[in-house]
Amino acid sequence: MPAATVEWRETISRGTAIALMHNFTSVAEALKELVDNAIDYRWGQPLTIEILEDKRHHRVIIESDGGRGMGAEDIQVWLNWGEGEEHEASQIGRYYQGGKAACGFLGQYVKLWAKRTGSNDIWFLEDQDWGVRRAPR
Repeated sequence: MPAATVEWRETISRGTAIALMHNFTSVAEALKELVDNAIDYRWGQPLTIEILEDKRHHRVIIESDGGRGMGAEDIQVWLNWGEGEEHEASQIGRYYQGGKAACGFLGQYVKLWAKRTGSNDIWFLEDQDWGVRRAPR
């Protein structure tokens, strides 16, 4: 079966996105944002989160297993800075930018593998210039 190709479009001024990426004060703060996002979307299910720092290859790998995951439509929503589904006041994700900004704070290059719970489809997003490019894609 041939792999499906999906075109996602990001919506935001990249200057604004880059400014948001620089709002974090530490690596720990950015990692907490990504961990919190996984917790917010666990839907009461067991969740495992692993964080691996690979200094040799200059990368951080964050893997979460459990929760609801993301499908193609969810990734499109994720790319729309400032948009998303309703959050409760207790959730820090109510501004719809923290996870994306945390990725940009942690590094220039983003690779995202995602799978929605109950689906066999695995989606992959790669952006080599996530933290520095000036134009939306």
